[in-house]
Amino acid sequence: PEALPLDLTAGGTVPPSAAPDALRNWKDGDPAASELAASPAGREILAARTAQTDAWANAHAALQTCVPYGQFAWAMEAVNSRAFRGDFGAAGVDGKAVSLP
Repeated sequence: PEALPLDLTAGGTVPPSAAPDALRNWKDGDPAASELAASPAGREILAARTAQTDAWANAHAALQTCVPYGQFAWAMEAVNSRAFRGDFGAAGVDGKAVSLP
């Protein structure tokens, strides 16, 4: 696979990945990537990885934030790996906090 545009762990403390074996966390030169590159479907997957990495890097740059890219990528991974449903307002009845089931 191509080199990532930014070091995913650069700047600040980054919590452990929720999916350490996910394709987005593979290091350059990973033998599994070479196996993927041997087939058309695998090359499509690697291209999707590159597209996602580029999209996240561009989104981070567009935010003009002081949040380090490693923390931004961790948050994007967390959001992308979960399904969210419902009203996420902080206050419930009488202004008390709502606990999610």
